[in-house]
Amino acid sequence: MIHVRKYIMNRWLILLFLSLLFATSCLDDEEEYTWVSIDAIQCMGNPWEQDWLEKHDDNYDLWHDLSETEKMDVFKTYYKEQGVTIYDMERTWPYETTCAACACKRGDRFYCYIEDSDVDRMLEWGFVLDYPEE
Repeated sequence: MIHVRKYIMNRWLILLFLSLLFATSCLDDEEEYTWVSIDAIQCMGNPWEQDWLEKHDDNYDLWHDLSETEKMDVFKTYYKEQGVTIYDMERTWPYETTCAACACKRGDRFYCYIEDSDVDRMLEWGFVLDYPEE
């Protein structure tokens, strides 16, 4: 009878060990996330806008008919097509004055919450490490 109890206890210990091993291995696979931001520029010079215009026969009037929510969706869709998922996003207007030249900032800033594995690509595309103020 003692041998049966030891056998059962050993089986439970092995199952417990395997469960803990599996649980800790899952923790290692968790993604880490980071905020990045980019300032938009004038004259539809941003890559997400240029991509959208190209797909819509350069119809500027159609772009101006989009709501702000739809324009944010264009932004997210563009980066999704580049292989970057934006998990959270905010848009602020940190500049009170801007210049009208096409290379100038137009006044809005996009904050994107992305996986750490995508940060280097976003930095290459002009984003900076930054987070929205609460």
